[in-house]
Amino acid sequence: MSHIEKSQAVLKQVAADQSGPMSGPPAIAAHGDDDAADPVVIWGKRVGRVIGYGLLIVLAINLATGWFF
Repeated sequence: MSHIEKSQAVLKQVAADQSGPMSGPPAIAAHGDDDAADPVVIWGKRVGRVIGYGLLIVLAINLATGWFF
């Protein structure tokens, strides 16, 4: 394997690792997860992340304004 092929392989791995929070199965499967192809696992992680980000926003607004708690 030449240096160019090695560097391209590393760049592909970095691109897969830096995918967004709503990324699909290829980014999850790159880490060797057996349930990566299961749609329930994929959508469960997506929904959980969206709920987590929503709560983060609500708590940040509450910290700044004190309007909720």
